[in-house]
Amino acid sequence: MHWWMYAVGAAMIWGLHYPLVSRALQVTSPITVYVLPNIILLLCIPFFYKTIVNDYYSILKSTWDIKLSIFLMMFTSIIASIGVYKAIHLSNATLASLIEITYPLFVVIFSFFIFHENHLSWPVVIGGILVTVGTGIIIYFNG
Repeated sequence: MHWWMYAVGAAMIWGLHYPLVSRALQVTSPITVYVLPNIILLLCIPFFYKTIVNDYYSILKSTWDIKLSIFLMMFTSIIASIGVYKAIHLSNATLASLIEITYPLFVVIFSFFIFHENHLSWPVVIGGILVTVGTGIIIYFNG
């Protein structure tokens, strides 16, 4: 499969996930909505035990900057997920997802300033501008 098929597939799953989160938030808090899928993940550990152990040793052998990146990745994942769930709880899945979709802009910014990586091309810049303008319109009329 091509990389973009995985990306579209993930987008479809997230498209299903957000309305399900919205429904769950009718009776639970954002933190509970975050924790529940992780319980299932913990139950899967025996099936991936060898991979997890191998990755653990790879992390131990890695440089300090990789270790720091992995450590920060764990916390940013938690904070961002709970932030999205809180946004869904306070508005709705549609509005929250349309605003949250601006994250690629921040990927560009942080990739450049932290890791000195630049993956921009003219089509990417134009698409980013369109997403940003669209997000501004949504915030202006629904903020």
